[in-house]
Amino acid sequence: MKKIYNEPIFFNEKDIKIQFNKSFFKKEKILFDFLTKDKEKILNNNVTIPILKIKRLLSVGELESILKIFQKLSEKLVNYSIYRLDILEKRGAFSIISSYCIEKNSIRVTFTEEFCSIFQKNSYFQKNDFNILLFFQNNYAIILYNFLKSNLSINKSLEISIHKLKTILGLENSYDRFFDFEKMILKPAFKEISQITKKNIEYSKIKNKDAKNSKIIGLSLEIKDVNEQEKFNIVSNILEKIEKIISLEEDRKEVYDKIFKTLDEKSLEYITKNVNYSLTHFPKNGFKVFLEESLDFNYAENRFKNKITKFSENFKCIENIEKKYLSLAQLHSDLFKILANLKFNYLTLNPQFLKSLQNLKTRKELEYFDTDFIIFAEYNDKEISYIAVFEN
Repeated sequence: MKKIYNEPIFFNEKDIKIQFNKSFFKKEKILFDFLTKDKEKILNNNVTIPILKIKRLLSVGELESILKIFQKLSEKLVNYSIYRLDILEKRGAFSIISSYCIEKNSIRVTFTEEFCSIFQKNSYFQKNDFNILLFFQNNYAIILYNFLKSNLSINKSLEISIHKLKTILGLENSYDRFFDFEKMILKPAFKEISQITKKNIEYSKIKNKDAKNSKIIGLSLEIKDVNEQEKFNIVSNILEKIEKIISLEEDRKEVYDKIFKTLDEKSLEYITKNVNYSLTHFPKNGFKVFLEESLDFNYAENRFKNKITKFSENFKCIENIEKKYLSLAQLHSDLFKILANLKFNYLTLNPQFLKSLQNLKTRKELEYFDTDFIIFAEYNDKEISYIAVFEN
C-alpha cells in the first residue's frame, strides 16, 4: 500500500495524502504501468491492447489468468485527502478502471472519469499533482517531493538541517551515519523524483566546520529543469540524422522547434524512437509532415496497430506476429513461411504482390489486398516488427 506519512505533516499551504486501497502484486504493477504509459490515449479513453501482447508482457499463457489480473486492477481504489491551511479541502476515492472487455483478439480498457481527469490540464486532480504522486513507489520520495514543491516555489534553493529533514521523513532516531542516510534514503528518493518529474534534483552538503571530516549538519537543495543547453545538444544531434532529407531551411527550423517543444513533454527515448521510425517509414517527399505526426501520435508504438484495427473489426485475423528481427531478411523469411503454410505461395508470381515486396525493401513496410486476403508487414530495426494476415 502506498502511504505518504504515518502522521500528518503540513508543508506551507497544502498536504496531499494519496494511497491505493490494496497493494500491487508484480504483474498488476507491470500491467498498470503499461496501461498508463500513453497519457493521450487515457485522455481519449481509447486503450486497446492485443491479447498476444499482454501475454508476452505478463508472461502469462491463459486468457483466464490475464482476466484475473485485470479484475484485481479494477478493484484498486485511489484514496485521497487534500488539506489546505490544515483544513480538509477534499476527501474521497475513485477506481482506476471502469470496465474492460474482449473484442476479438484484443482487450479494450475504459478508465473512470476521475482517473482520466488526472491527466487533463488544469483539472482539480492535475493541479494537485495526482499525475505525479500516483506513480511514486518510494514513500520517502513522495514526502520529499511535496516538501520541495511547497518550499521551493519561491526560493531557488533551500537549506535544511539533517535533523529537520529526518523529522519530516519520520526518521528522527534512525541512520546515525549520514553515509547510510544518503545511500538508503536520499539517493533512491531523489532518483525516483527525477525519473518521474523529469527534473534534476541537486544537493550539496553543509558541514559544521570547513574540514574534510567535519560533521554534515544540513543540505542545500535545488530543483532544476532539464538544462536548455542539454536540450539544444539533443535536438542538434537528432537534426544531424535528418538534415539531408530536409532541404528547406524553413522546414528545418519548424522541425527543430517541434522536437525542442516535444522534449518538454516526452522523454528522449520517445523522441529518438519516433525520429528513427520516421526515417525508416516516411513517404516520398513527405518526411516533415510524417515526423510531426509521429511525434504527436507516437507512430513508433501506434501506427501499425491503428492501421490494422479497422481490419480486425471486419475481417478474420489468421496471423498476427509481433517480434524483434535481427534483419529484414528474417522478417521476409517468416512472411513467406506463413504464406506457404496458408497455401498462398502462388503470390510469388503475382505482380501486385511483388510490387508490395519492393516497398518492404524501400520503406520497410508492406500492404497487400486482393479478393481473398489482406497482408500487412512492418520492419523496425532493433525494435518490434509486425506481420498481420487477414482473410477477406
